[in-house]
Amino acid sequence: RGVPRGGYAVTDGDLTRIGRLTSGTMSPTLDEPIGLGYLHEQFIEAGSEVSVVVRGDEKRAEIVVPPFLDR
Repeated sequence: RGVPRGGYAVTDGDLTRIGRLTSGTMSPTLDEPIGLGYLHEQFIEAGSEVSVVVRGDEKRAEIVVPPFLDR
């Protein structure tokens, strides 16, 4: 639970801020939350796990390369 929104912090496993989201929403196609944002270079590898701070709670997230959906 928890939908990411623009401005939310992205953190690593040690609660260190490594970036921020520019936008986010619930994907009607994937039926899960998705977001776009900026991260420090060392954290941009696809498959890396990060967290998004949603209303004070860290939510697990995975770095993926857009597009989110394979056709």
